[in-house]
Amino acid sequence: DHPEVVAATDELVRTGLDLGTSLPNSGRSPSLLGEFDVISTATFPGQLGYDDEGLAQFSLGRMSFNMFAPRDLVVTVKKMTNTLAPLPSGESTKHPEGTAAYTVICDLKTNVEGQQLDMVFTSEAVSWPDEADPNRLAVAFTAGTLEPAEGADVKLWRSVFTSPKKSLRQRLTEPLTMWMMKKMIGLEAPKGLGADGKLRYSMSKPPAGYLDIMYLDDDFRITKGNRGSVVIVDRQISSN
Repeated sequence: DHPEVVAATDELVRTGLDLGTSLPNSGRSPSLLGEFDVISTATFPGQLGYDDEGLAQFSLGRMSFNMFAPRDLVVTVKKMTNTLAPLPSGESTKHPEGTAAYTVICDLKTNVEGQQLDMVFTSEAVSWPDEADPNRLAVAFTAGTLEPAEGADVKLWRSVFTSPKKSLRQRLTEPLTMWMMKKMIGLEAPKGLGADGKLRYSMSKPPAGYLDIMYLDDDFRITKGNRGSVVIVDRQISSN
């Protein structure tokens, strides 16, 4: 672990714990809504380490729930943003009261034969207040999209993702695994690059995790996920 990054994150978490959850019933607070920058380092399970700039690195498979290949491609998280917004008209009746559209956008980079390739991974989810815990949000991820960043080398992008290499084990086990996931969670796996160069998956019956809200005010939020990941966000200046 990068010691300076870990120390800064730990200090922010301690500050949040000392302050306590200042807004009561935070799982239903309107302060949850808006556009936020993730200011903590990406410390999710399966992290490979940090690059020379202290940015977290993961395999593409780990970042995308093994939905995108090549799974062993090492990607670096440059930036993350998080948006919570009311559901579009007509969608709210299909979900529990208080459900919001929960989106995480990860700006990533990788190195391909000495060239930097920038990409964007967007995770789409819904979140809603937990019935038993007023300071907890349930979260279910419903879809994900991987696409080249603006200005990325499209030819290089297609060379990496058009026919990604898969291990013998993947080739043998993937058809059965995908069939089972389709039955269990309604998975629609990526079907290759679209004409727009995007890869996409979706789940119609996604499992739900949760986020415990450790601290919340109008501009700042600290949450801890069901797998132990602590995320600290700061409201974007233009987000009201």
